[in-house]
Amino acid sequence: MSQRTQALLVAHDAACNAQGVTFTYYQDGVAIPDVLALPGKSEHETFDKVGLATNVEIQDWIVRADRLLVNGVQITPKRGDSIVLVYEDVTTHFAVHHPDGNRAPFKRCDAHGVLLRIHSMVIEPDPEPEE
Repeated sequence: MSQRTQALLVAHDAACNAQGVTFTYYQDGVAIPDVLALPGKSEHETFDKVGLATNVEIQDWIVRADRLLVNGVQITPKRGDSIVLVYEDVTTHFAVHHPDGNRAPFKRCDAHGVLLRIHSMVIEPDPEPEE
């Protein structure tokens, strides 16, 4: 690993220790607990069939790729994966997704792909049934 890549990981780890969150990542029903991430936001402009634009806010997570391991094998985020965040006793579920269905739900943050920016959207909970 190059010095530049190592420095990037050290900086990411320090930022996560100061401002990061820990969540559980799910792929194909397998849980990866205690993934440390830097939360972020981005916007994506979508267009409907008549050309009207809508801005969609995306919840992003910057994670170390080497933390996404299933049975010792590094995985790549894909549509259908999910993230469960418990923060200040509130549980929030996210779908790994990009609003533009033609785009991957993640980006590599660096030339070597040691950091990934995972795109997600909050999954709205089912409303409570009325009595």
